[in-house]
Amino acid sequence: MQTYRSRMVYLLTGIINFVFGLVISGLLLRFILRLLGANPGAGFTAFIYDSTTSLLDPFRNIFTPFVIDRGMVLEFSTLFAIVIYSLISWLIVEFVSYIAYIAPDYSKK
Repeated sequence: MQTYRSRMVYLLTGIINFVFGLVISGLLLRFILRLLGANPGAGFTAFIYDSTTSLLDPFRNIFTPFVIDRGMVLEFSTLFAIVIYSLISWLIVEFVSYIAYIAPDYSKK
């Protein structure tokens, strides 16, 4: 039987993983679209670029994008952002799990 605490930890870590999963998926799509030289005027491509621009702002100008061919760009900043957001997600999940482990369980009294 699951305790209230374990259900809350499960729910909270699920929400964290879902949100960061969306962020990382969007950045990965952006990376692939830029690498393959997708038309930025297309609706889906424009949506992905617009929705991930603010996620990349902290990582802008860390690395110079490598232009492979006209329209095909290898964005190292996007790859770096994916790694950092994955690390942040993992750290938050571990922190929540740790806090739940060390916190006293008042439901047993």
